[in-house]
Amino acid sequence: METSRYYPPVKEIPYNRNGNKEILSMYTIFREKKVWGEDANEFKLRPLAAYHKNLCAFNEWAPRRACPGKSLAWFIVRTFLLEISNRDYTLPESVEMKGDSQPKGEFTIKRTEMKTEVKKEQKDIQVTADVKEAKTAVKKKPKALPFAVMRNCHECIRSALKELTATSKSNDTPAVFRSQFKNLQRCIKTHALLESKGFFPLLDEFSGGKLKEIFDHEHDEDHELQHKVTEKLEVDDFKGAVAAFEIWKEAHLKHLKAEEKNAMPIVPKMAKAKCKGDSVKMGGLFNEHILSKAMDDIEWFTAYNCRILSKYGSTKHDGFTAMRVWIVGLQYSCTPEEWKKILPNVKTSVLPEHYEKLCKEFEIEGEGKVIKQNIEEKDATKIPKGEKAPMEVTKKEKAAVEAKKEGQAAQDEKKGETKIASEVKPEEKEVTSEVKPEEKAIAADEEKVEKEENATSEE
Repeated sequence: METSRYYPPVKEIPYNRNGNKEILSMYTIFREKKVWGEDANEFKLRPLAAYHKNLCAFNEWAPRRACPGKSLAWFIVRTFLLEISNRDYTLPESVEMKGDSQPKGEFTIKRTEMKTEVKKEQKDIQVTADVKEAKTAVKKKPKALPFAVMRNCHECIRSALKELTATSKSNDTPAVFRSQFKNLQRCIKTHALLESKGFFPLLDEFSGGKLKEIFDHEHDEDHELQHKVTEKLEVDDFKGAVAAFEIWKEAHLKHLKAEEKNAMPIVPKMAKAKCKGDSVKMGGLFNEHILSKAMDDIEWFTAYNCRILSKYGSTKHDGFTAMRVWIVGLQYSCTPEEWKKILPNVKTSVLPEHYEKLCKEFEIEGEGKVIKQNIEEKDATKIPKGEKAPMEVTKKEKAAVEAKKEGQAAQDEKKGETKIASEVKPEEKEVTSEVKPEEKAIAADEEKVEKEENATSEE
């Protein structure tokens, strides 16, 4: 900082004031004796507070025109200082030292107490960097969207249709087209089942009950068009199959757009009303009403979607992003047991580098997020460290009130006994205190019997 003051990199700054062009001399400012003292013209380390108060090497007084390289400059300077503070340096014999340092000859520059301060600064810088990195990572980590499983399956189907189109125009044999078409049919069948049995009925609570009726009818029409392609393939009419496929493809793409236009705007409303935007609650809702309808084929369905999305991506995203949204959404929609069965299919269906990134950044090798009711109730009793449970506070308050009531009742009872005792007549006290000999004998016998019973029970 003293170097920046004594040797300012920019000595003069031109600017306009009231239409007049003026020049600000940084050289003069940094050597002003009223600010820096009588030794302002000397290169001398000064208190850190003085630099923070008076130094304007980065044009601090004009924020919109401040130096864009400030952060980089400070980083370089600090790195340099930290480096030289942790090493020993020697000078050749030709160097002469003046003053009370050391005589002429080879010598080692000794570390001073400054090293401790530098180490502390180094630690502070590292901690600050770690905090910034952690905050950045938290900000960058996207939110899990269980219902995006449905939307991204549409993207998978679009990509698969493109793949089939490319196959139909290439020199590949009809067998490849047939295999790809059958896999796409299987994917659409599972997806339609999820929509018809769970997704649309759930959305119909907020849409007036029309989605299931409309799109179930479209699913039937779509199935008929698919069947025409299958018929042509069964008789080895490849050209006819491709022609039927083109008709079905156009119809199916319109169907996907219609579903997205009518269904997708309702999803945020439904999620907000039922789950208040919480990803874990959305996952539980998705599992209960939708995913559970197709668990028999979910492992194959997962592998197919992962492979297509990872390879081709989606309309707006690259392969990794599209596949990541689908996988993380599915993880939040599965129980630990379900996810344990599904995860191996994910690993074998995506690129190794994609799987490694998913594990590192999104922890997909962890458990499924859906917790069944009995486990949820058990875990609900666990209180995060550093937090107080509202019910616990309520119990303490109730206990305090009950104790206060009991104490008051005991005091009232004691007062009543005292009052009654004080009202007993002297002659009654004498009668009470006189115990007859026969009564004493009976009491002794009872005490003996009680001791014998206790001894028997102990044996």
